[in-house]
Amino acid sequence: MIPETFRVMRHLLSRIDDGETGKPCKDFEVEVPETKIEEAKYMAEKLGDIMYRRYPIMTGVKYIDIEDTV
Repeated sequence: MIPETFRVMRHLLSRIDDGETGKPCKDFEVEVPETKIEEAKYMAEKLGDIMYRRYPIMTGVKYIDIEDTV
């Protein structure tokens, strides 16, 4: 017997993220160092919305947990 490939793939993917919510599994969650958060804030202030305008996401794609990107 050969297992159905979609079931095998879904099983493997479920080790990475929750198929219902799309959120990563706890094993992949890490605490971001404060220095990296400060770096990101600094760059966001310097660049403003340049990167957002230059590299728009594809039609139909949505940001995750971001409220103010438009």
